[in-house]
Amino acid sequence: MKNILFTLILCFICFYSVSQNKRDVFIHDSISSKIEYAILKKNVLKLERQSGGYEPDFKYRLLNNSFSHNDIPFLKKELSLLVEKYGFNVAYMSGEEKFYDAIMKGDLSKWFKKMYLKCHTKWLKNNFEKQIDLRKLNELAMKDQLVNSYAANVSEIPGLDSIQKEKNMKLLSDYFYKNAGTLYHITQKHQNLPTAKSFALVQKGFGIVEIHNLQAKANYDNYWTLFYPYYKKAYLKDEIDYMIFRNYDNLSYLHYGYQVFGLISIKNIPEYYRKNNEEIPVKDPDFAKKIKSEFKWY
Repeated sequence: MKNILFTLILCFICFYSVSQNKRDVFIHDSISSKIEYAILKKNVLKLERQSGGYEPDFKYRLLNNSFSHNDIPFLKKELSLLVEKYGFNVAYMSGEEKFYDAIMKGDLSKWFKKMYLKCHTKWLKNNFEKQIDLRKLNELAMKDQLVNSYAANVSEIPGLDSIQKEKNMKLLSDYFYKNAGTLYHITQKHQNLPTAKSFALVQKGFGIVEIHNLQAKANYDNYWTLFYPYYKKAYLKDEIDYMIFRNYDNLSYLHYGYQVFGLISIKNIPEYYRKNNEEIPVKDPDFAKKIKSEFKWY
């Protein structure tokens, strides 16, 4: 339970890292933080100007706010682009989106149906072979959560001894790694981490699969060996931010007592989880220095 709480605290609560590049800082300060819609929209557009390209993940996250603030022209424009260029698919909606009823049976339904049939057909024409992989990617989080919930219930059964609980956790870790195998197969097949920019918009993101494999000490090293080259490639192309590297350092501290990239400080760690009050050592300072230069972290 302590490990689970540690993961939730360190991997899902944003705080300033020791090092970030300018893009990461802007995303953290101006997009990820809770700010009013008009400013958030302005900042996403500014990020696009700075990066020189469309930001599908951030535009997708804006849709609910756009609808809530009655910014319908913007919603229509961005949703059309996401369908045509990035594979937004009705089949992968949760039904809980704020604009769901409006586009499926409300005031926007006539427009949406016409647009969707036209734009989705264009996407299929250019990306027909991606459909099965995109479905698999959208299923990863659901599979992870189903098994994780079941394992959590098993661990609470009265009378289980420590050996039985350990076996339960081993089976869970094995399943996490098997689930990551699907992600790796798709990544290797396309020679890129399947991000919205390099592959297609994954509406039901697979971040929980990444975190659970790093959280499981038995999976931690092997998982990173497989995926690190693709994370590095995606980061250098501005397809992801620095969070996966920071989470790797967070969990390196939990597992081994040191960090690899030099992204965290002891003051970021809640006292309950600190091994001591000394600064967190970096495993290989020369490697960290090289990466810091390559990633333009400061």
